[in-house]
Amino acid sequence: MSEFLQNVLRTLPATATGLTRPRQPTGAELADLRSTEPPPAEGGVRVRALVQTQWDAPTAGVIEGRFRPATTRMAIGAFVVEHKSATFLADAGICADAHTRHLSDMPALARKVLAGPPPRLGLAGALHETGIDPATLQFALLTHVHWDHVSGLAELPELPARISAAELETVARVRDSDAAAPPGFSRASLQGVRFEAVTLDGPPMLSFPSSHDVFGDGTVLLCDLSGHTPGHVGILLTLRSGRRLLLAGDAVWNSAQLKPPRQRPATARLADTEPDAAWRTVVRLSRVPAGITVVPAHDHDLIAATFGDDWLE
Repeated sequence: MSEFLQNVLRTLPATATGLTRPRQPTGAELADLRSTEPPPAEGGVRVRALVQTQWDAPTAGVIEGRFRPATTRMAIGAFVVEHKSATFLADAGICADAHTRHLSDMPALARKVLAGPPPRLGLAGALHETGIDPATLQFALLTHVHWDHVSGLAELPELPARISAAELETVARVRDSDAAAPPGFSRASLQGVRFEAVTLDGPPMLSFPSSHDVFGDGTVLLCDLSGHTPGHVGILLTLRSGRRLLLAGDAVWNSAQLKPPRQRPATARLADTEPDAAWRTVVRLSRVPAGITVVPAHDHDLIAATFGDDWLE
């Protein structure tokens, strides 16, 4: 019996309990939150969503204790962000042949649970479909390095990938190990990528403990959303219109996890490196002010409603 299957079996009691008694934030968890206003932005960016694949998953397998609607539409893709100083990817989606090229080191059951369907387009194809020349991109800024956020870089091998310093340590552990990769990671998808570390050297922002101002003008801010992976970050964007979006990666899979706070079911939490830290991040995200749109990377319906088929400015 594979280690992953053993772990799945161990989660079944907690999964069953969560169906009727989903985790609730404690008074202490809520009292511990402090919110700091983000710095004012000088100017703004515009953003385009790239949806590479979509499918319907049982809602009860996405959000603990939630049954309606019966299914939730999931997506895999990336975002293109245009700043006055650089055009870059926010996450990098997957390559066209990711299922055969990058998932061979993932246990078969994990592939079944986590992989979703093959993409309609690889990352390069999705860029060309939207009229974006990959040569105009300066770098990729990744929320984390799970295979479905990094493997698209196999089609853009010259593009450097910026990740948090904590996430870079994770890359080294996973890429250089002979053991089976933890759920969500693929050693093959990390090979050949030129990673560059970014330190969250800035002050607390919103309810998050640290931050980093990418361009020094407040328009692109990283914040600590650790838990799903040790160095997971969010990307807070200020658009040209002044509207703010928080690209939340996999800190939550769906925006319905935020009102009220809901974690993933126990079996799905196998993809969380530190489940309790991931839960604390969900609680923090639930306190983001209403004027900021939290965009989970896999929330198809929210992405479609927010971005449509054009640039959002």
